[in-house]
Amino acid sequence: MKKFLIVALLLGVSLGVMAKSPAHKKSFTPNYIVGLNFLGESNITFANGVDNSYFAPNFGASFEGQMSTHSGFETGIYYRSESYTMPIKGMEVSNLKNSYHYLSIPLLYKFYSRILCFAVGLNYDVMVGNNDELASQQNGPQGDANRLGLMVKLTKDIHLTDNLILEPSLHFNPYLSQTSGFQAAWLGFGLGVKYSF
Repeated sequence: MKKFLIVALLLGVSLGVMAKSPAHKKSFTPNYIVGLNFLGESNITFANGVDNSYFAPNFGASFEGQMSTHSGFETGIYYRSESYTMPIKGMEVSNLKNSYHYLSIPLLYKFYSRILCFAVGLNYDVMVGNNDELASQQNGPQGDANRLGLMVKLTKDIHLTDNLILEPSLHFNPYLSQTSGFQAAWLGFGLGVKYSF
């Protein structure tokens, strides 16, 4: 009889512990975030031994899905512009102005943490306009129509409220040129205002 009571007591305690365990375990709910981002970017190009580096203010919108505590994805659409003057010898004009306009679409894996967040993936720039005076003078192609690149991004989430987030960021985005391969990159910083649903 004593053995039966001891077994019943142990069984009751075990069932009680098992019943309470799920209540203490938190389940993760996917989190979706939209944002407006303002970027300051330097486009660094080394073409034909000439350093064509210039700064451009750009902007865009982002969308994130945090699917677990540490893992999620990020995408969006950004406007990017490039504009620089190229010195030319032996032509009627001494300097030619070149400008290109792109819509940029990233697709990134994002790692979330309380200290810093890290994202890496691909980026695709779609040309939406250009003014390439050098190509016009030589009757040649005008820049890279579209281009594929790699994106590495480091961010910090600063929670202003439960849903409103301020996000400073640093990013590096080398891209493939049709004429010169990986010889150009965007390097810049950003500041985003995001809302979490």
